[in-house]
Amino acid sequence: MIDLVCEQLQTWLQSAVGVSPVSFAPPGATTGARGVSCYLLELAEDPPLRGARNAPLQLACHFLVTCWAPTPLEANRLLGEVIFAAMQHADYRVLLQPAPAELWLAFATLPRPSFVLRVPVHVTRPQTLAPRVRKPIDGKYSKVTEPG
Repeated sequence: MIDLVCEQLQTWLQSAVGVSPVSFAPPGATTGARGVSCYLLELAEDPPLRGARNAPLQLACHFLVTCWAPTPLEANRLLGEVIFAAMQHADYRVLLQPAPAELWLAFATLPRPSFVLRVPVHVTRPQTLAPRVRKPIDGKYSKVTEPG
């Protein structure tokens, strides 16, 4: 299921911003003249609305989005295009939080401008219907008695 979310994200980025390649490798492990890195950073809870009957199973994927290009100015321009396109997408949410220094150390790369893209993942569940009652109920609850 998460692989389908990645494919949809890749297709959306290629059509919305016209960028290729879209990499899912960590920042710094990218090749090519320019592109977008959407590294799956973490999975987050996304509970269904209260009272929803047979609510879908859902969670959210948090992607760390960075860009690369021949010059920092071009990379920043591309990042701006991606972030504003994401802000216009009905299902995506942009989280503007700085990535901690430890994260960049773990990637063994210099810190770079980035944002977190929150992408929801829903898995619908089949609706279960109660079986029809085909005969009277037997037992102590089958007759209604009045107090007295």
